[in-house]
Amino acid sequence: MVKRSKIEIFHDILMIAEHGAKKTKIVYLANLTFTRAKEYLETLQSLELIEKKSEYWVTTEKGKEFIKDFNNLKSHLAPLIASKSYIKKKRFWLEP
Repeated sequence: MVKRSKIEIFHDILMIAEHGAKKTKIVYLANLTFTRAKEYLETLQSLELIEKKSEYWVTTEKGKEFIKDFNNLKSHLAPLIASKSYIKKKRFWLEP
């Protein structure tokens, strides 16, 4: 299993909450513990990427821009990361 970065977890949470989601739904769909979800939600809220409306967490417009930017960056980097020859070249140049 590959670990997700914090930014990938932020993206997952924002995607889940795009049309509103309760914390339980976020926990299960993002595969987080309740403690971790609370930490991430607080961070996203402080960055104004998500807001709480009664029982639901909802992605803000700023959060939707984050999703769009993340997806755009990921699509541009995917071919580069997937290229085994690129990775081998980089390792070659880094080795003494």
